[in-house]
Amino acid sequence: SGAVLWTQDIGAAGTGSPTAVGGTVYAIGRDNRAWALRAADGKVLWTVAGPKSPAGYVGGPGAAVYGRIAVLPFSGGQVIAVLRQSGVRSWAAVVGGQRDGVTYASLIRDVGSDPVLDGGRVYVSNAAGKLAALDAGRGERIWTADEGTMGTVLPAGGSVFMVTDANELV
Repeated sequence: SGAVLWTQDIGAAGTGSPTAVGGTVYAIGRDNRAWALRAADGKVLWTVAGPKSPAGYVGGPGAAVYGRIAVLPFSGGQVIAVLRQSGVRSWAAVVGGQRDGVTYASLIRDVGSDPVLDGGRVYVSNAAGKLAALDAGRGERIWTADEGTMGTVLPAGGSVFMVTDANELV
């Protein structure tokens, strides 16, 4: 019908699209606070504060869900994995650094696209030209590449595809 079923004030503009999985809606605000809301009525289940960041861009990634965890991307290049039921932190990692010659990268190092979970790995790209593969269970870095994207990373057939922030398909 298009009728509004509920609303919930999350205190700041959202960074990207909400993620809905298993009766829970996950949203992240520009104030670096993540929210888990019950999809049926909008009741707040938990919130998680991300790191403070001096700069960021409008729009951005949303949460990704893998088994028992939700991976929450924040400005400054940090991702925090929390237990979906409680919001208790499981691990945190930073996708840091920048590609040589990227002038805007000195200010904005936000996670550039939704984290992608595939085969026990989390793929996270920052806006400054870095892509990292992290172990989804522990957050340990598996590898880092000198490419970044503001779009979605696509793992397929043992490779990872993306359109870089330099407009190249790799």
